[in-house]
Amino acid sequence: MSAELWRLLKQVRTESGREAVAAATGQGTPAVAGRIRMWTGVEAIDTALRQTDGAQTVVELAGAAGSGKTQTLYRICAAHALAETDGEYGHVLFIDVDGRMDVRQLAQTMRATAGDDAAATEALRRVHVFAPATTSALIATLATLGAYVGARRVRATAVVVDGLGCNHWIDQREAAHVRLRIRRATAWFRQQQQLVDTLVAAGQALQCVVVAANTLLLAPSHSADRPVRLFTVAGREYRDHMIPRWRDAVLCSLTLESEPCHVHGQQLTRICFRPSGAPRDQQHGVAFIGRQGLQDTAG
Repeated sequence: MSAELWRLLKQVRTESGREAVAAATGQGTPAVAGRIRMWTGVEAIDTALRQTDGAQTVVELAGAAGSGKTQTLYRICAAHALAETDGEYGHVLFIDVDGRMDVRQLAQTMRATAGDDAAATEALRRVHVFAPATTSALIATLATLGAYVGARRVRATAVVVDGLGCNHWIDQREAAHVRLRIRRATAWFRQQQQLVDTLVAAGQALQCVVVAANTLLLAPSHSADRPVRLFTVAGREYRDHMIPRWRDAVLCSLTLESEPCHVHGQQLTRICFRPSGAPRDQQHGVAFIGRQGLQDTAG
C-alpha cells in the first residue's frame, strides 16, 4: 500500500450506525424504555413475536426469490398505514433496495385490507418510499429517517426494507481490492457492520418495528466454505450473506417458503412462516396470496 493511501486511511474516522442516527436527528439515540410494542399485522409473524423477549426491533424475513417476502411486506404496510391509535394514523417507511416495488400490488393489498377504496387511497399516502441504489445509499437513508420523520411531524410505526443483500455480489466485487488495516477488516465487512448498526439504531430511535426481507443465496456444495447460518427452503440449502453480527441484532428470524395451492377452486400461493432453524412442522401459520391480497389463516 502506498504511503499516500495509508496516510488517507489514518484520517478516516469510523462511526457506528447509532452515531449516524444521533447526528441526523440532533440527539442521542434514546434508551429503549422497556419493550417496544412489536406487531406486524400478519398473525403468523406476530405469534412468533409474542414468544420472543428482548428490546431489539428488527424482524427478519428470510427466503429465496419468489418465497413471498415482498407480498408479506405489502401486507405489513397495509396493516400499519390503516391502524389508528389515539386518533392518529401511523406512517410506514418503505425502503425498496432492489427497485422492484409494485405500487399497484401494494394498492390492491391496501384495498383488500381496508375494504374501502377511499380509506385505501388515504392509507397509501402514509407509505413513504425510498429507493437507495447502493448499500452505502441504504445506510445513509436509514441514518436520516429520524430527521425525515421529524421534519414532517408524523409518527412512524414501521420501517420495512425489501431486498436486503440484493447488492451482495456488487459490494463484494467493489471492495475486493481494499483491505483496511483498521482491525484487519475488509471494506465490505466494515460496510456490513455499519449497515447492521444503522438498521438497529433506526428502529430504536423511531421506537417502531423494522422488518427486513433478507434475500438468501444458494449454499456451496462443498462443506469447506459453508457459512454459520444455513436455511433449508423447498429441499434446497441456502446461506446467509450477512455477517455474524446480524444474528445478534435480529429479534425474530422467520424462514418463508411458498407453494401453490387451491382454495375454493382458486389457484393461490401459500406461504409458510417458521422460526429459522426449526423443523418444518414448527410453523406459526399459513398465509394465502391471491386476488384479495395476503390473508391470514390457521396454521
